[in-house]
Amino acid sequence: LLAHGDVTRLLVDLSKHPSDPARFSRYSQTLTPDQKQKLDDRHLGNFHNALSQRITAAMQHGGPALHLSLRTSSAMNADVEFRHSGGREIEAMIANQWATGLRSALPEVVVKVVTDDSYGLSTYLREMNTGNFGSISVVVTATSFLDGKPVRWDQLKKHLLATLPPVA
Repeated sequence: LLAHGDVTRLLVDLSKHPSDPARFSRYSQTLTPDQKQKLDDRHLGNFHNALSQRITAAMQHGGPALHLSLRTSSAMNADVEFRHSGGREIEAMIANQWATGLRSALPEVVVKVVTDDSYGLSTYLREMNTGNFGSISVVVTATSFLDGKPVRWDQLKKHLLATLPPVA
């Protein structure tokens, strides 16, 4: 199930840990503490509540729950990176299977699996959800969006979806 935020990162970055002061941009840093709290309550809190409800519902049905986030970066050593904590078997299994499938589907794309537990939202969700839960951050080179290299975003997106392994 999809959960998306309704606020620009120019105000508050929903991908950051809720205790991370860097969640506020240089524009929102000038707000008063009360104004920042309202931003947190209205946007960050609602977003985290929506995610928590979906995760809880998936786990109540007896299956594992997997959170996926997608972002771009211009500072990468690969075209696609599947980042996970390294501490949860479900994350490593899905990330490795997904990378293998994507490499087969798009051999011209450099795909890496990276252990990285510093991604704020994933860390927060792991803290909140023990048990059969995992979070993977999919990081895609910005050139796919901007220049269509190594492949155009629409093609990469299609193959990311087609090669996503089932979570069982």
